[in-house]
Amino acid sequence: MAERAVNPFIWSDAIDDLSRTVSRGEFTERIALHLKSGTNVALFGPRGTGKTTFTLQLAAELERRHGRDAPPFATVLINLMDAISLQATIGCVARALSSPRLNPAMRGEGRRQLERVGAEFGFDFRVIRYTARSERTASPQSDADVLHATLGSLLRLGPRLVVVFDEFQRLHALRAQEPLAIIRSALMGPGTANTSLLFTGSIRAALAMMFDESRDPLFDQASKEDLPRIGRADFGEFLELHSRATRRPFSDEAIAHLLAITNAHPKRTQHLAWHVWNQGSGGRTVGLDGVERGLESALASLGDLFTNQLSLLLNSGSPVDQDAVRVLHTMAAHGWTTRAAVLQRYGIKRRQDIYPARERLLRLGLVEQDRDEGGWSIVDPLFATWLRRRPGLPA
Repeated sequence: MAERAVNPFIWSDAIDDLSRTVSRGEFTERIALHLKSGTNVALFGPRGTGKTTFTLQLAAELERRHGRDAPPFATVLINLMDAISLQATIGCVARALSSPRLNPAMRGEGRRQLERVGAEFGFDFRVIRYTARSERTASPQSDADVLHATLGSLLRLGPRLVVVFDEFQRLHALRAQEPLAIIRSALMGPGTANTSLLFTGSIRAALAMMFDESRDPLFDQASKEDLPRIGRADFGEFLELHSRATRRPFSDEAIAHLLAITNAHPKRTQHLAWHVWNQGSGGRTVGLDGVERGLESALASLGDLFTNQLSLLLNSGSPVDQDAVRVLHTMAAHGWTTRAAVLQRYGIKRRQDIYPARERLLRLGLVEQDRDEGGWSIVDPLFATWLRRRPGLPA
């Protein structure tokens, strides 16, 4: 039986196999050295730009010895995507303490710490609820105590540690319950030497609020960084190498066209490459027609997702949300513009209405501003392509 090739492009989740990612090289080393020096870092990157994958690259970099004053550090990754309450946040930390990504010694210690905290507070980490054995009742105060103790357990995992809070802006919605104060008390107070924190976020405004407002516990407690873009040349080399290694080589023209469509957006480049690779066959070079077929396949698979994104805005009943949909269509076709003639063509009667609509899209993570050039664009390049090809305009 002929040997079957496996599609080398991964787009649906963070990539553990670092040989299948594009390295951010010098930036990764610089952030590792910041953290080893005791500097906390807040890292912003729009959705799909590879923040979680970067944290895995960073963990590998932190394990290196960079010099006498920069020995290896271990990393614990806490994914806060499910942090909708303090109890759910406790669950996120508990999963990190027993994660398969930890080495066996750290994982064993993490489980012992969970047992210790569970026994102390009568907290059942298996189901994230208070057990019948406990006389305590669930309350914000008791949840805060358990979260503080669970976070404190991280310090027992090793002598030199970096704790990564992925999608940290999710805690912004819990500010009334003061999770930031709990984190500062547990991980940034006395006795936390050789422990540094990395906070990542995909909603810049929400992430910035937690570090820029003087009344917040984490005010001025982290160096703010932007995740750098991956250059087209680097991504092109990656696509060429992996397509050729699996006997479905992409032509130079195909790679250039693919990257022009995705603007080297990490997730969507891998996603489109996945569809393009599926259009080829063993030994044959994939050309421009293969990219176009792959694009049609990708857009078809994403149609429901994109339709739902628009429907949530259109059905909200908010005039700002409806203007936001019109602004999306305008940006997809013309880029960010304030030209009255163009705006009216897309149903925007007053120029001043585009600014609250843009702010709404920014809070949703659907648009971003280029920090260097100042222009605005739709974050997801395939969403922008789908909007350009979608017939009709919002009513």
